[in-house]
Amino acid sequence: MYSLLNIKAGDTLITEGTIQPYVFILKTGKLEVVKSNLNSRTKLGEILPGEFVAEMAYLGSTKVHQASVIAASDCELIQIQGEQLFDVLCANPVWLKALLRGLVNRLENANASQVKKVTFL
Repeated sequence: MYSLLNIKAGDTLITEGTIQPYVFILKTGKLEVVKSNLNSRTKLGEILPGEFVAEMAYLGSTKVHQASVIAASDCELIQIQGEQLFDVLCANPVWLKALLRGLVNRLENANASQVKKVTFL
């Protein structure tokens, strides 16, 4: 249902614009989320141990990754077959809590950034 995956610093885990059949949990190391623009890349954020990777694309309707994920250091990840995600989460309630906390944090951050953009006349 899941396996361990090791990647080296500089390796690309996910490429923007692709569809991948896996969801990951970062066990050790650090990942960077980047978006490509013409001739440059913009760092959107970091993924730290305990956080999920690729769950947004898998749970979303399009399944296409909107950004690339690159290893900032050597990393160990738990690789979960996307189609078995719900079974794995039911068998590992701690992982389900981590997924829900991560989604709530992203929603709160998105809401906070929207509030900052609102100006009143």
